[in-house]
Order: sequence, then structure tokens, then C-alpha cells
Amino acid sequence: LTRFTMNDSTVVSEANNNLFEANASGGINIKLNNTIISGFSAIALPEDATTTSVCTFDSTGVVGSIISPLFVDAANHDYHLQNSSGAKDACSTGTSTDFDLNSRPVGNGPTPYDAGAFENQTPNILPDAMFANGFE
Repeated sequence: LTRFTMNDSTVVSEANNNLFEANASGGINIKLNNTIISGFSAIALPEDATTTSVCTFDSTGVVGSIISPLFVDAANHDYHLQNSSGAKDACSTGTSTDFDLNSRPVGNGPTPYDAGAFENQTPNILPDAMFANGFE
């Protein structure tokens, strides 16, 4: 049995290739945690593959929820998340630092960690309900 685990990662294809196009005899066990997979045309899993994904976003929908991660500037290889990304503050667990060695999490609540390799360093600030109607 072949095991493959990916944690707090961002995997991007610029050539619209297939991901996991592999032949593994005896089976393959794939675990994806807090991972963004983007730009792939397909994810071709071997027939005997088993996958476990937690807080994984996938542009094909094969191994995770479909979302557009809203990278800052993917054309120039900046795969940090925009403030409005659906992958921001989406995960309940994660590593203590991101790929840039910034502390994680920045968010709060039940899902304070961002999916992917980079933690957005701008916290979500909830509007003050007391002043929402103009009362000051």
C-alpha cells in the first residue's frame, strides 16, 4: 500500500494537467488536509485509491469542495489568498506557521485557519452590531 499525505499545501497547475495520474499496485491511500488544489483539468485517481480529505478545496471537485481560491496574483505565482477568498478562515485545525513562517491562525471562531500554504494575515473584523443601524 502506498501512502501519500499532504498538509497545509497549495498545489497549482499552470498547464491544466491531471493530478495523481499514477499507477500504484497494491492500492494508494491519499490524505489531504487544509489543501488547495487549483488549475487541474482532472484528478485521475487509480481505481484502488482511497482518499481522505479534511478542509480541502479542489477546482475539479474530485477530492474536495469546489471553490475558486481567489489567489492574490496567480498569473505571477503569488498564491496567497485574497481577503474575500472562501478558503480564508475555513479550517478548524492547521500548522502553527505557514509557508512564509507567519503564525497561524489569524482568524477566530470555529474555523480560524486558512486552507493552503499561506495564512492570510488580515483578520476578518465583524461589524459592530450596535452601530450597524447608524446609532452612535
